[in-house]
Amino acid sequence: MEEPTFEVLEDIRKDILSYRKAWGMYEEYSKGLTKMTDEQWISFRGKLYMFDEFREQWQKRIKGKPLDVVTSSIRDQLSMIQDVFPLLRRVTGEIFENEHWKILFTKLGFKGMTLTKLTLGHFLDAKDRMVKQSRELAALAARAQGEVQIREGVQELKVFAEETDFDLLEYKTTNRTTYL
Repeated sequence: MEEPTFEVLEDIRKDILSYRKAWGMYEEYSKGLTKMTDEQWISFRGKLYMFDEFREQWQKRIKGKPLDVVTSSIRDQLSMIQDVFPLLRRVTGEIFENEHWKILFTKLGFKGMTLTKLTLGHFLDAKDRMVKQSRELAALAARAQGEVQIREGVQELKVFAEETDFDLLEYKTTNRTTYL
């Protein structure tokens, strides 16, 4: 008797391997993204470029891959990252004072949030609000920058006033003395 061939089973095996490979790729993407989104914003904001590099690497990696559920999902997420990245650069907050953080948290709906609990994931979860509030976020960042410049100017004036000695010169005319 001849050995039976099960062409359908071979097709199913290929499909399973294909899905396994695709979902393995998604798991790798998800782990990389989660590693960044779970990091405290205070420490991650200085490494924000890594987030953009992550996006670029994955865009190159899925380029030319067949469109399936996994690659479509990754492409959508990468597109969202590309859209929100410029907004993230505005809210790094290196020059923010407590007042600015409170305003930012209010605008983005982060109730009960503190700077020590804030992560990149919070910003990504609020991406729609960030896009809607983009002008306000830009204004907040500009305001914070302006306030820094004002504080620096006032500080320079204080230092100048403390370090400067004025010497008055006596100028005598015929019937009066004037100090210059």
